[in-house]
Amino acid sequence: MKDPLHPRLIFERKRKSGITTKTETGEEANVAEGKHPWPMYTLDARDYLDIFGVHFPTVAQLPDKLERARLAGDRIVVLDLCGIARATSIGADHSIGLTLTDPGEHIPRHEDQTILVGDIFTAGAIEHIIETIKAQGGKVHCIFFRPVGGLGGFGHHLRSHLRLYSVLQRLYPFLSEEGDTYVELMGFLGARVLEDALNAQADRTFCSTHHEVNAEGMEIFTTHIQKGPGAPAALMTVDELRNVPTVERKLLEAIDATDTLTLP
Repeated sequence: MKDPLHPRLIFERKRKSGITTKTETGEEANVAEGKHPWPMYTLDARDYLDIFGVHFPTVAQLPDKLERARLAGDRIVVLDLCGIARATSIGADHSIGLTLTDPGEHIPRHEDQTILVGDIFTAGAIEHIIETIKAQGGKVHCIFFRPVGGLGGFGHHLRSHLRLYSVLQRLYPFLSEEGDTYVELMGFLGARVLEDALNAQADRTFCSTHHEVNAEGMEIFTTHIQKGPGAPAALMTVDELRNVPTVERKLLEAIDATDTLTLP
């Protein structure tokens, strides 16, 4: 007989099922109205320069930075996690996007873009991303992660925070030597701990976070991670990070968790 599921896992699975159903209903309604399934998502990575430029103005220099990498011989690859933005407009040779649902004929397909379908919380989806990165030369020069409402409801759960950190930890080694990661998370209160957790792993500050509360009272955390001299070549695993004093305590306090979970 299998061991019974932890009550938190039962709740999260029910919550995930409900959110997925609501998302699919919204997608169908948008398509019926002649829109593409996710009108809140950008199809052009230039929009990210405006969005992240509010708190990190240096993102405006990203196209120039990518061009320098190209002139140095790199094949420029940009990854949009939980999004479908095409990055040729900012200098990418190839764009990779991960979505929960196949956009089908509603999104134009381009030879310079790979759209993967999968759940960011599952290992299989991340493996698929890594395989695609390897097929495109083995490194990615910028990662954008702005799920907007796609992860609504997951931000109160410790397990979701651990899984998202694991995604970052697994993709980070493929980030180019001077690569950037831009993240915007809504409602993930544990995101306030990310800056301390990453900077504790380096000889210099390579992660910065801006925190704000929007008009609806939702807490938003915008983060810039910049690889380079003094930044680690790889990030600690979840288990290794728990050995850093105060990190786990701060995460538990941030999301008001009453117990801990390890990744399966």
